Amino acid sequence: MHDKATPQMLRELQVGNDLPETDQIELASIANVVSFNADERVFREGDKHSFIYWLLDGSISLEMSSGVPAAKALLTLGHGDILAWSAFLAGGRMTATARVAEPTRLVRLDIQELRNLCQANHEIGFRVMEHLASQLAQRLLATRLQLLDLFHSPNGSNE
Repeated sequence: MHDKATPQMLRELQVGNDLPETDQIELASIANVVSFNADERVFREGDKHSFIYWLLDGSISLEMSSGVPAAKALLTLGHGDILAWSAFLAGGRMTATARVAEPTRLVRLDIQELRNLCQANHEIGFRVMEHLASQLAQRLLATRLQLLDLFHSPNGSNE
């Protein structure tokens, strides 16, 4: 059994802040709060997954195997970050493994329920997609900055 998410929790996560209160309540009605302990996996790379999450508290490490036995940590997610967006946008196959770094609480939404709600209420759909796009843009920028750092040599040249 999971606790129900509240509109206040979603507002703290910046999800649906521009929605009228009735829409915030409707969005919260399909959301649950789930808890994970350190070292638990939320999902594995390559698995089909049917949930999307926002982190309330704690942290999660995203890891990729990239064909080698030991997975490499790529990114650590914290409060407000989205997790498993590819389940919603890209057909449900996970592109990384999500390992809990410390006790963590997540707001979890079933992908099909969220899709149904977004199709039935286009304002909710627009605001959810706007939020997803913003989060993904931030993650893309962070990745670009990591690549710049990776290819920057200590003497200031890019050789």
